[in-house]
Amino acid sequence: MGVKGFIRVFASYSEVLFFLSSLYSKAQDSVIESATPGVAPRMVTPVMPLASGSGVSVRYSSTNVQVAGIDEIDPVKSDGRIIVVSSGDRVYIVDASRNSLASVIPLRGSARGVFLWGSYLVILAGIGSAPYPRVLDRVSIPLFYPYTYENTSVYVYDISSPSRPVQRLLLDYSGFLSGARMINGSIYLVLSTPARPGLIPSINGSPISVSKIYLVDPVPSSFATIASIDIAGGGHSEISLLISSTSWIYMSPSRLYIVSYRGYIDAYISALSALARYLPGDLGSRVYSEALSGNISGAQRLVENYLGLLDLDSAKSIVSRASGELSGLSFQDGSRVFVIDVRGSSISYRGYIDIPGSVLDQFSIEERGGYLVVGTTSRNASLSIGLLETRIPAPRNVSIRITECSSICTERIVSIEATAIPAPPPKISIYMNLLPSGNTSNNVIIASIGDMKIKGLLENLARGERIYAARLLNNIFYLVTFRQVDPLYAIDIGNPEKPVVIGYIKIPGYSEYLHPVDNRTLVGIGVEGSGLKIAIYNITDPRNISEKAVLKMEGVSSQALWDHHAVTVDLDNRLLLIPVARDGVSGVAVIGYSQDRLHLRAILSHEGVFRSLYIGDKLYTISHDKIKIFSLDSLERVGEIAFPPL
Repeated sequence: MGVKGFIRVFASYSEVLFFLSSLYSKAQDSVIESATPGVAPRMVTPVMPLASGSGVSVRYSSTNVQVAGIDEIDPVKSDGRIIVVSSGDRVYIVDASRNSLASVIPLRGSARGVFLWGSYLVILAGIGSAPYPRVLDRVSIPLFYPYTYENTSVYVYDISSPSRPVQRLLLDYSGFLSGARMINGSIYLVLSTPARPGLIPSINGSPISVSKIYLVDPVPSSFATIASIDIAGGGHSEISLLISSTSWIYMSPSRLYIVSYRGYIDAYISALSALARYLPGDLGSRVYSEALSGNISGAQRLVENYLGLLDLDSAKSIVSRASGELSGLSFQDGSRVFVIDVRGSSISYRGYIDIPGSVLDQFSIEERGGYLVVGTTSRNASLSIGLLETRIPAPRNVSIRITECSSICTERIVSIEATAIPAPPPKISIYMNLLPSGNTSNNVIIASIGDMKIKGLLENLARGERIYAARLLNNIFYLVTFRQVDPLYAIDIGNPEKPVVIGYIKIPGYSEYLHPVDNRTLVGIGVEGSGLKIAIYNITDPRNISEKAVLKMEGVSSQALWDHHAVTVDLDNRLLLIPVARDGVSGVAVIGYSQDRLHLRAILSHEGVFRSLYIGDKLYTISHDKIKIFSLDSLERVGEIAFPPL
């Protein structure tokens, strides 16, 4: 199918580099306040069978993920045979049957997480302060200063023998890892690199093919590079999108979605349109046309070039009058959801869907039956524009103190005379300020993936509040909003064109994470007052949600509030396992649950614990320096595996 929306495919690296150069010169002068993205998951923790050497199946817990069958990167993985823990510049492989450390893999950088696939271990590591490759030999363009940002290395090891891991593949990508998923032996990475002059996203030091670079946002600030890697075969493919940012990623079995916050685009267009009305006729029309077509940087450059020809007072007058026209306007933030089709190692850009509001986390996005369901929070903003005059002083003579030492030390002053050239003329730039105004509201958007159009829209939900948690179960989209109390909404999306609230409940506090343990029971993990709150909701009838049980821990916090991977559910034993901490002391809370009861069985002390998992009848709590082993039946400690010090 054809690609929807604004897109430009570059014919050469020269085109890309000149575009980045012109874009960057404008970006330095813009002042924009944008929404701050948050992070977070769907599907209960599955119990995975593993054939052991004796032929007996062993149950074990895998990473808590959003979509069944789509694994998510995490520092800890297990397949029931081994436990892999990534920490700093090392990855530890533990033999779970012998409760011993099998091997240690050193890394060049810092581990971001791992995947397990059969006999393969995939390690993703960040390399800080690694220089970006320059493509300046392809085109003459100034490089203002060297760029050093985090790059990402992908290691693939054969761990058929856990005590002797063998490296099979190493790929080095430019860019920070924004997210990663794995489906059936293929991993998918989203890497973010700043859109700066002289830089092209690269693989193993070579720039990505120019035919795979797409401009899909009129005011991009970064490259979002999507990479697909076949774990067993080693084949890989990449595309890179020039977008405004990468906020969240979500993946279904056949598509990858990247959410980009772009609430300032309409404000940019309005500001340039207001300025265009005070420019000479033909120039004003051209600025207006360029802005509406998406060439924001080009329109801004036309305005600044004209203002630079005027005296400062005249230029300020134009900007002031245009800003006055905008004073009564209100702008709503928005997001752009980019859609990438995936099939094995094949990836292709499909297009994007623009939606109102900003997205809280990955659980606010879900694909269901050919539709994309998204929950967002909208806020209004006021806009003003201003003028900035930058003067570069003429060069002047400098003096340098020189110290020279042999048997004695002497000092002297050396002067360097500046070349007698006049100071350059002042540079005129326009900038924009977006400031929040008015109350927030919330939306549920349902878009058809086939034609990339919004089909259903529920707006103005819970005015003055914002979304704190979301979960889609079958045809019911559950949303938690909060300001003073915690409304849990049940929204029926059975008719995609008419999403409707069919039930809600209001209770104190709020949930940060919702986890279904069966079709009738939803667990909420959140906050009430100054402590941790865990609640059981009966959702048998979404029209009549009821809170059946509550467990509060005063003064306690948990990683589960912001990282769903920290949550482990043992469905067989009906246990909820989460790390907790208070006043620098930490452990794993073992909580028994039923449809109408919550009971804290114990808090297993473990300093620095951040994950827990089970294999058979053993519970493992994991920190960066050790694993503690407990009996699931008695909760008594039965062993410990220490990692060698860094």
